[in-house]
Amino acid sequence: MLMPILRRRDTRTAVYVIAVLVLVAAGSLSACGTDAGVDTLPESGLSRWEQDMERYLLAQSACIEDAGWPVEVDLEARSLEIPNLPENQREALIEARAACDIQIGDPPPPPTPDEAFIRDIYNQLIESKECLEEAGYPVSDPPSFEAFRESWTTGPWSPYLDLAGTDWEDAVDACPQPG
Repeated sequence: MLMPILRRRDTRTAVYVIAVLVLVAAGSLSACGTDAGVDTLPESGLSRWEQDMERYLLAQSACIEDAGWPVEVDLEARSLEIPNLPENQREALIEARAACDIQIGDPPPPPTPDEAFIRDIYNQLIESKECLEEAGYPVSDPPSFEAFRESWTTGPWSPYLDLAGTDWEDAVDACPQPG
């Protein structure tokens, strides 16, 4: 299941990012199986999945708006933003979002990637690790490609998973995530 992530840009803005398979470094990869009729990466692209994801995000947005929250949708980034959220309303928004998750259901499962796609993501994450280390961030050593591939559906290694707290935004500014 893909999980929405609440991330704070500053004290007045909350951002919900739908972590998706192609946005690996968001750190929340989900388990998914192979469904008949689901396109695979990279040959067939994501067009069918993208359409399903857009419908999901628009349904989520409508539900959250119906609960009284203004929502900005960025379909390209696959994210929902609640602008100027007062800190004292954060919990109420989380509750509204949870109710919408129940009402709307899970996001569509992403396409099943092929080995070339997984290797490309792995190589990009290795480059990100090197960039983060050069910028002074301590990150863990990567697993072998075989171990990375085996952990793909349960949440593979990412150097960004080692970042905590305020380091996150500074690190991503210095070394943008792949995807």
